[in-house]
Amino acid sequence: MAVFVLLGALLWILLSGLLKFKESYHFKDVFYKEAGNCDVLFFGASHPHNAIDPLLLWDEYGITSYNLAASGEPIALTYFALKSGIESANPKVVVVDVGKISDDVGHDHVHTGESHKTLDAIPFGPVKREAVRYLLETKVTEDPWDFLSNMYTYHSRVYELDRYDFEVGASHAMGWDKNLRIVKSDAPVLDRESRNELKGGEGVKAYEKIVELCKEKNVRLILTMIPGHAGYYSRRIGRFNALADYTREQGFDAIDLNEGAVEMGINYDYDFAATSHMNVMGAEKVTRYFGEILKRDYGLQDMRETESAAKWEGFHKRYADDIIRYLGYENEATAFLMMSKCRDLETEVFIRDKAIIDDIYALSYILDFLGIEATEAGDEILGEGKDALIRVYDRSVQDGVRGDLRIEKSFICNEGEMLLTTTGEVTERVNYFPEVEE
Repeated sequence: MAVFVLLGALLWILLSGLLKFKESYHFKDVFYKEAGNCDVLFFGASHPHNAIDPLLLWDEYGITSYNLAASGEPIALTYFALKSGIESANPKVVVVDVGKISDDVGHDHVHTGESHKTLDAIPFGPVKREAVRYLLETKVTEDPWDFLSNMYTYHSRVYELDRYDFEVGASHAMGWDKNLRIVKSDAPVLDRESRNELKGGEGVKAYEKIVELCKEKNVRLILTMIPGHAGYYSRRIGRFNALADYTREQGFDAIDLNEGAVEMGINYDYDFAATSHMNVMGAEKVTRYFGEILKRDYGLQDMRETESAAKWEGFHKRYADDIIRYLGYENEATAFLMMSKCRDLETEVFIRDKAIIDDIYALSYILDFLGIEATEAGDEILGEGKDALIRVYDRSVQDGVRGDLRIEKSFICNEGEMLLTTTGEVTERVNYFPEVEE
């Protein structure tokens, strides 16, 4: 009998892990299971999720951080994510983005899907129970087990499983969601004067709870507005300015990162994805700019010469392995190149006719971003009928010597669409966890 009970328990655990929707665990498992203390934590919805790269903060500033943002997350859920994050990582600074701080009375746009993205990976305990009580009280769910048991919640997914359920594990990008799209955007007109009158809606109340929690825990709070296109900015700047006033009155800081766009070198033709999110190139600029602020104004220790270094360097090596796995699914050349960006990898590009570099949108810009000079080649390297070849290697510590080849892909130019894909046809890019456009 005991054997059957044990087998049943093991089967339950196995199926629970397989059937669960992976987004929350993909981005947050490393935080809850391995990261330990982090000096800075980032919170909010997809805009900071796409814009802040914690491994770059580690590389250039020795700052230990984690990006705990989640796509579509309203501020009421951010409160629970932040509360759990403070308990788990003992941060000195928390950064909360304004993007999803609503001011609607009686509703904070909380839905079951967004709730799972935020709460699934949080270990069972007081914060998770408090969050479930909130969801029950606000009628987001009427069944507490919907958030307490993966098997109960996701049992019907047995008919929906695909390769990502088996092949995509925890990300070692420390919560950063690497956006590979490129969409031309319009620069906003900066506005420090407009202010919405705060009505005390549910989102504002949740933000006030965050402020009080940071006071209680003696954690420094920064309210931010991630750079966005003109329409996104104009819809939010009045509320940001009002909340920034409140935040400063409470003894904390507020930073509109749109005001640093020129200093960052943001290019509105190439650095955005889906018009209101940073892509990989924009994220590097935002992260580096924010790293300078953290280094200059917040007295954070450079941890690269401490005992933390070995662990964080280990995360970096595993992140390079993640990238190689994801590149196996990437079938469009510009996205492939952006995905390959990693300190521990280097990329080589061969192309049949360098003239097409200027014809394919953003390709020249991406090559400059990566520091790559494409090499013209013929069939002996490209293969018959191919127009480009991209190789990704381990980065060698010895100048002039290539590391091990990790992956290579050939691409064909689709002249009608002016893009390079593995088949020459327009193919849908792999998008593990699609963002909601705003």
